[in-house]
Amino acid sequence: MGGRRRSGLPGYWAAHGLRASLVGDARTAAVACGTLLGVAVVCAALASVRLQGRSGRVVAL
Repeated sequence: MGGRRRSGLPGYWAAHGLRASLVGDARTAAVACGTLLGVAVVCAALASVRLQGRSGRVVAL
């Protein structure tokens, strides 16, 4: 197992995608962007659920 260890943190994927795009590695950059998109979708879904009250309407902050 001589490969690099991959972290689950979004900052790692952002730096990894930037590094890959600067050297022209389109496949790795796309994987990094897809991972960040997945994290964004999950975070948005959690925020949406937390902002909804029991009636299903968005509550005021």
